Amino acid sequence: MADDLADHRDAILDLDDAASAGGDVPYLVDELRTAATTPERVAAGLVAYPLVVERLLLQVINVLVNGGDRSDADVVREARAALQAIPEEGATLLDAVCVDDGDWVTAQTAATDAIGTAYDEYASRLEELGLDPKPVC
Repeated sequence: MADDLADHRDAILDLDDAASAGGDVPYLVDELRTAATTPERVAAGLVAYPLVVERLLLQVINVLVNGGDRSDADVVREARAALQAIPEEGATLLDAVCVDDGDWVTAQTAATDAIGTAYDEYASRLEELGLDPKPVC
């Protein structure tokens, strides 16, 4: 799974000569690093993170299509499609790693926090661009 996702990341980065995988750590990666238990890591990393990135890629696709760049949109569509099964796989894995109600609560909190962090950062970036995030989000 990791190799496939890395290949899609590289394909997306190849769309822009100035893009690179280096630089600042994405805000959601910092959130994922706070996950201390296996249920937290699975919920945040294999359920929440792919859901967030999938929605972000949908918006990128819309921008590319609206800009008339259908071939680049197809590259991003492939990456998005690769992400779509991961949350279900994560949910199946949660069934295996959550041994009690406490684990489920911990997992739910981790996923909710990861999605909340992503939304807050996205809304903040829209505001920096002078856009009201409420109609966009």
